[in-house]
Amino acid sequence: MHAREVISNAMGDLAAIHEPDVELVSIERPQCTGLEALAKALDQRRRALQLRVQLQADQDPAELLAAALAESSLPGQDELGEELRLLSGVLYELLGCRGVGLRLLTLRQPMCPRFHVDRIPCRLLVTWGGPATEYVPDRFLERPLLASKRLPLRPGGQVRRLQPNAISLLKGSLWASSETADGDVDRRPRRCQGVAHRSPTVPDHRLLLSMDPIWA
Repeated sequence: MHAREVISNAMGDLAAIHEPDVELVSIERPQCTGLEALAKALDQRRRALQLRVQLQADQDPAELLAAALAESSLPGQDELGEELRLLSGVLYELLGCRGVGLRLLTLRQPMCPRFHVDRIPCRLLVTWGGPATEYVPDRFLERPLLASKRLPLRPGGQVRRLQPNAISLLKGSLWASSETADGDVDRRPRRCQGVAHRSPTVPDHRLLLSMDPIWA
């Protein structure tokens, strides 16, 4: 039986990531004009934005963003601050993590051009201002080919692409939690092969947000 993806427009469906047969949940949202404008403004700066920080639950990500930008007139900056608060809060509540490994990057070329599976439990991704992450659904994936340079597609399979501004949760190969009958989270290791994904092949600028839950 193949793992499946859940594509929705309801935030509550993010909880489907706890289902054993779900490897990806993507919540599609309307385009945010402010965040698209910010992505364009950041792309026009001479120096790329490369924000990498471990965020604790008592820290305000909007303050870290303001310090990293060191500017107060960029369009969409307030919207992005609110977005970081929202999404870090989602991870704390949904996964019970104590911190978040946050990366916010302006990119002009593929960061990870080959299909791969992350050796982490889970990752949240959002893209603005350009094409979003590509993935191969498990039912289309020829996993042994991930170790080669060949496209890991079964005959008739298709590469899919996440939507800009979508909130996407991707399981990695170290996913080890599932919800028990009484609602607790069981951390015992359970097999999960993880989502095969790569950077978009379209050469274009984009603003990429990546958040990894931290339990330790």
